[in-house]
Amino acid sequence: DDDDDDDSNAASGEVGSGSKRKVADMDGDKFPRQAPRVAKEKKPKSLFFSSFFYAILRNAKGGYSYDNVKRWCRKVRLPDYDYVFFPINVANTHWTLAVVEPKNNVMRYLDSLGGRSPQCLGLLETFLQDEGRARGFESMTGPWVKEQVGPSTGPRI
Repeated sequence: DDDDDDDSNAASGEVGSGSKRKVADMDGDKFPRQAPRVAKEKKPKSLFFSSFFYAILRNAKGGYSYDNVKRWCRKVRLPDYDYVFFPINVANTHWTLAVVEPKNNVMRYLDSLGGRSPQCLGLLETFLQDEGRARGFESMTGPWVKEQVGPSTGPRI
């Protein structure tokens, strides 16, 4: 019977070709066929916006219009995400990234050239507060912690 293959080389660490392959340690004790399952680490839930989102948000008459972008979130609940990413094109010459943590009310502006953009974070904060009010996400309607992240040294433009 193929299911009861005798692995004569099991003690040496070699595994036979039967359907029930067994591995033995140096004393000949049999190990379980499967290793115990390790709990999978929970991966952060992330949402990535198109680079057009920020351009549309910013380019409204008066510099901001929630109405221009409110449809972008109608199928998602921002507070359910660990991270929300907003790519930002700066003057068609450089890319930066805004990363929002809706569960912690924290937003970061990341610029590899060390640039700062309080305007960008201000617009995103206003959008998130408006989204919170419009969709009943009370946790999003208050103030947000804003951080500028970039290299400590390097070229400055």
